[in-house]
Amino acid sequence: MTIQRPLALCLALIAAEPAMALSCLRPDAVTQYEAARDSADLYSLVIGKITSDRSIAIPEGDPSNNGFYSKSADTNVRLTGRLLTATGFTETFDRDVTLRATCISAWCPNPPETGRDVFAALKHSQDEFLLEISACPDNALHWTADDEARVLDCHRFENCVTAF
Repeated sequence: MTIQRPLALCLALIAAEPAMALSCLRPDAVTQYEAARDSADLYSLVIGKITSDRSIAIPEGDPSNNGFYSKSADTNVRLTGRLLTATGFTETFDRDVTLRATCISAWCPNPPETGRDVFAALKHSQDEFLLEISACPDNALHWTADDEARVLDCHRFENCVTAF
């Protein structure tokens, strides 16, 4: 499953029935881990806190648009935490990343909470890390100890169990 699959599903639903509300897959850390692991793109997975000295930019959606509409806004943020390695979340991560918020037609993401632990899937894009968020919670999930245990079980033993 690629990390783009939930976005493609959302876009297909929008194109098929413009009046229908956005329907997202239930967010889950193991699902996010598997999507990043199985993607053709390279991802780094980090548990950490996002900080920024300014507000996270969120573009405005277009509720009048009956077809495909996508608009993005970038914000430079700092992500400080622990990087997933072969042995677990063992390597310190403290880097600037580009947070890209993308609206799909009328639906736009909520910015991730700053100062609270998130599980972030960072796409390697040229010489930077890119944290892409959309109206469907997918790449910056709230983090719990249970999430960490399930992701590590999946990572180490391929016992990949979602929370639902």
